[in-house]
Amino acid sequence: MLSLIVWCCCSLLEVLILFRGFRAKTVTKYPLFYVQLALVLFVGFSIYAASVLDPAWYGRWYWAGQLLTMFVACGIILEILRHPLSQYPFLKTFAKTARLVLFAVVFCFATVYLMIPGAWRVETTNILFERDFRAFQAILLLTILAGIFFYRVPIGRNLKGMFLGYGVYVAASLIVLSVRLYEGPAFGSRWYFLQPFSYIIAVVIWTFSLWTYHPDPTPLWGIQPVLHDPSFRSKSNKMMIGTWSGVSKVVST
Repeated sequence: MLSLIVWCCCSLLEVLILFRGFRAKTVTKYPLFYVQLALVLFVGFSIYAASVLDPAWYGRWYWAGQLLTMFVACGIILEILRHPLSQYPFLKTFAKTARLVLFAVVFCFATVYLMIPGAWRVETTNILFERDFRAFQAILLLTILAGIFFYRVPIGRNLKGMFLGYGVYVAASLIVLSVRLYEGPAFGSRWYFLQPFSYIIAVVIWTFSLWTYHPDPTPLWGIQPVLHDPSFRSKSNKMMIGTWSGVSKVVST
């Protein structure tokens, strides 16, 4: 019953965000964000509708839907990379590298998952896959955040909300999944509630931050000397190497 209430609240807020996005015309500014939100809403509604007709469908397709929406939600990361960093010519290299890393990891995870027969039916396998992918997302988000702070890139209210909301959800999911794998069957229901509750927080943040369109601030002139610093390229490369090494550690565990 509690899970149904949480799902209904999230769905209503998602519909509100989509409706407001069309009214405020922010859909055209952040199409990747709104497309992933619409797909998440559609997948959630489809699984729930199927479970009403046949209760066995929910347990059978929950993890498949969960992992599908997890991959689709990477559109939020792409949106973050597409906007603030694109205003700085030299930072486009950093953003392009981050996108390539994201696409490569999504492809690898999806390929490996599909190669495992009946993976969606084994809860432990699904938890492990999601835990590892959430860890990669956390590493990538932290790398992007470090780049934004290090190079003093100003970002608007809309993108701050996207980043904060999704960061909260990814962090909570990583904690829940890690504890679930550690405790096993002793995993309490209170932990299960933490992940969907964190998604409610994320959706609430998105509702307020995306209610109206707030363009990104004008690029700071102070960043220009940094762009021409000879050590800039090496620093950027080190950041991306750190991301790749973090990903390899996650996959190897």
